[in-house]
Amino acid sequence: TAAFAEKYWAVRVHDLQMVVDNIQEDTRTNTISSKERLFINTLTPFLKEHAVVVYCEYKEVVERLKHILENMSQLGVKQIFEITGSVPLKEREKVEKSITNGTVVLVSSAGTESINLQKADIEILYDVPFSVGVFIQFVGRITRMDSKFDKQEIHIIEATGTSDSYRRLNLLVNGKLI
Repeated sequence: TAAFAEKYWAVRVHDLQMVVDNIQEDTRTNTISSKERLFINTLTPFLKEHAVVVYCEYKEVVERLKHILENMSQLGVKQIFEITGSVPLKEREKVEKSITNGTVVLVSSAGTESINLQKADIEILYDVPFSVGVFIQFVGRITRMDSKFDKQEIHIIEATGTSDSYRRLNLLVNGKLI
């Protein structure tokens, strides 16, 4: 009903994002969506000489991207790490120390705090966060005072005309308030 839809609009946005991110009951499907292809095309040029941190809104998206990367050996990913809310601090510290060129670190929104990933110089936002604070938190994972890099790059994946576009515009509008 209209009353339900108005009251629970966030549920609709969540469900729409899961469709855009190609999340189904079985995240091991081999069908690659256009957004996933865009991600692969954005990631691939960096793998030989860089470490890449990827932001995903949900743990299911982390699992989906991990599945894709594990099954596309031709990409040249040397190691994949996951940092989600369920990963203990000691494991996060191991990730921090293990990052080298060819590493991909998949981070969920619940995993963006309390980690230093300054051994990476490339970030990809697979999902655009709703909050400017989460965006700043994520960007801050690699932009540390003791980073050896003079330059870091942030790339935003957007499936145009979807909830990705809405989130990006929301981020731009709210970012101007800062």
